[in-house]
Amino acid sequence: MPIWLEGYQDICNELELLSIYERDLRKRVEMARAVVFSGEMQSDAHYVHIPLDKSLELYNITVDKCNEVVDRVNELSSIKVQMEKAVGGFTGNVYKMAYMRVIEGLSIDEISDRLHLSHSYVSKSLSKNKIKKCKKYARNAS
Repeated sequence: MPIWLEGYQDICNELELLSIYERDLRKRVEMARAVVFSGEMQSDAHYVHIPLDKSLELYNITVDKCNEVVDRVNELSSIKVQMEKAVGGFTGNVYKMAYMRVIEGLSIDEISDRLHLSHSYVSKSLSKNKIKKCKKYARNAS
């Protein structure tokens, strides 16, 4: 597998995990915000009073974490786009096939049609270089 492809897949995996974490943090921010305004937090079947300073501290910590994750997601998204542009400029059939397979998410038939190559040549080349279609990485699957 080409080194750049490993890096690209790592970035995509990290983006996926951070996006899940970001959604969770956004829910936590909303819960912390509700605590700030109500002064209460549900604990089992009872409500517990939370002092304003403690609820604001909880809210600020959660917002800061969320902002850090959002910044990292934006940074990784930018790197991913830059990599896609750079890989798109590669010449040579193997690089073109890898780009179409991984980043565009095309099937072997679609790649062979676009590049005017035989299905078996495309299939063998992708197999030999351990390049697989993976929808979670494909640009059009997002």
